[in-house]
Amino acid sequence: MTEERQSNAAAAGGIRNAAAAGDDISTGAASDKTGQEACGTSSEPQAGYAADSVCGMPGAGEDLTARDGFAADGQREHIKVVLCGASKYDQKYYFNRTFDGLPENVKEELHILCVLFTEEVGGIFTIVFTPGGDVEMETQAEEGDLLYDEISCGLMIREIRRRKQELFQSLSAYYKIKILHQNPGDVLDSGWDDESDGGQE
Repeated sequence: MTEERQSNAAAAGGIRNAAAAGDDISTGAASDKTGQEACGTSSEPQAGYAADSVCGMPGAGEDLTARDGFAADGQREHIKVVLCGASKYDQKYYFNRTFDGLPENVKEELHILCVLFTEEVGGIFTIVFTPGGDVEMETQAEEGDLLYDEISCGLMIREIRRRKQELFQSLSAYYKIKILHQNPGDVLDSGWDDESDGGQE
């Protein structure tokens, strides 16, 4: 087993253990907060990227408090929840502290993944959960950004999806158990062989 496969397996195992633990995390507790209150900061910045909250992502053109899932429970079924992201424009990394229960090595891996993506391609890169709990990757660029490489973006997303399939499956299971409150046994028994979906804006 290669070092990368060992790392992916270890990360997936850590997520499964965290998902099976008794601690409960729910975006519902943050539903009445402002975006800045509801979002936290990441621990250590990398590659010159300053740590910041996931809210107010430059170039997004919208209030991300709703997109981050901090909305009434009745509306959450229509909302994508941002897990983390990075912006080449202000060199900041964003992490949704709702998911602080994830293992530290997984949060570090997500940090590196997001930063390296924007260093290579440019623009803004986010990893999100769909309303059903699947993991998607999304990218966007500010209007007039001639340095944003759409071809490299598509190739890199496909490569990440292939290499990090087990990690994304585990993240999806974590979300379904912790946020959507699905039965852990059903999720863990059925989720590991299905390829996670990936998306691109």
